[in-house]
Amino acid sequence: MTGQAQFRFCTVASASHYPGLVALVNSLRLQGHHEPMTVVDLGLTDRQRAEVGHECDVITPSGDALHPWLVMPQVLQSVLPGVTVYVDSDIIVTARLDDIVELARAGDVCAFVDRFAERRFAEWQSLFALPSAPRAQPYVNAGFMALDTARFSQFVGRWRTLCDTMANRAISVATLDVGDPLTWPDQDALNALLMSEVPAERVAVQPSDGAAQGPWELSATRVDDARTLRCTRAGRSVTLLHSFGVPKPWQPEARTSLPRTAYLTCLRHLLTRDDVAIRTAEPLAPWLRRGTRGALSLHTATATTAFRARTRRT
Repeated sequence: MTGQAQFRFCTVASASHYPGLVALVNSLRLQGHHEPMTVVDLGLTDRQRAEVGHECDVITPSGDALHPWLVMPQVLQSVLPGVTVYVDSDIIVTARLDDIVELARAGDVCAFVDRFAERRFAEWQSLFALPSAPRAQPYVNAGFMALDTARFSQFVGRWRTLCDTMANRAISVATLDVGDPLTWPDQDALNALLMSEVPAERVAVQPSDGAAQGPWELSATRVDDARTLRCTRAGRSVTLLHSFGVPKPWQPEARTSLPRTAYLTCLRHLLTRDDVAIRTAEPLAPWLRRGTRGALSLHTATATTAFRARTRRT
């Protein structure tokens, strides 16, 4: 990719997350964001690399293999220094990010509050060798971050060092313990640094209603215009749809637990439309395929999930 851009997007993806990656890239392009994008390859197939290669710079991580949760600071170090926007590959962007980019250009670290975790541990000071106890401020989600990596090179380096030291730590979604100060190792290290080594006035926590996180908020979010991906929740504009957790709605095992959400609606549009940057030839789950059969499969799967949920409540 050529040309000088004012900022760059980056993300990580593996073969199992490829549909999410395609949806992310397509959503950014539909918002008019044609800035360069770097994808750190955590196991894409040759065909997948070829498909995204005309829209993204695909690179491999350096050093030893790390759990995907621990790779983000390495991703930030892998791109040219400057304003960088990291976005997880299970996020769809539904509005332009100009205001956030301007904050990053002005010297802020921008992230969205994590709506499902309120964490701050005194133990972080010794665990992460912080210069002071972590101060009280919102705990943010590591799935999205915008910052000037040249200005914050020391911060990114410290974060990478902390993630590297946790490389041998067992990480499993099934065994998360919210009482453990390292249960989300990368995110806990990130917040510990933001609460101590980054000045409070430089941490720009974005409005909590700007991101719909997880199945409950995604189910409560309305897709007002599928062509533009414009979404609202309780009358407020939503910028990010973040489908964290497992299984992902593009994975076959999601068939038995597939709620109809704003993310799922936008995902299908972004994978089946003709006017998108990447038209994938990868096999997709039946409910994400083009045409009437795909739409019928989506209706059947989501209706079955809704029926089972009602049955459990009664």
